[in-house]
Amino acid sequence: MNIKIHKEGDVTQGYECEVSTTPANNIQLYVAYWGQFYTDTFGDSDLEFYVTVKNDSLPALCCQLIAERFKDEQAFGQWLDAKAIPHEDIVY
Repeated sequence: MNIKIHKEGDVTQGYECEVSTTPANNIQLYVAYWGQFYTDTFGDSDLEFYVTVKNDSLPALCCQLIAERFKDEQAFGQWLDAKAIPHEDIVY
């Protein structure tokens, strides 16, 4: 899975940010900046960053993100539906 977060043309002459899964089922955030500033400053036309969360830490990552993003189960369920992410609702 690969999701583009921002498109080119932000911050500097070029900017790209995406999140993806790796073959080892880790989550990786990739950010790249490019333009004359980077050539002048670093001698290379771009600057790239990678942040990887190992798959054994994904449950903690998901729990933290869900807790920060959603106020209740309805909002979470609606978001899952909108993203076509399979889930199961249990009410008793």
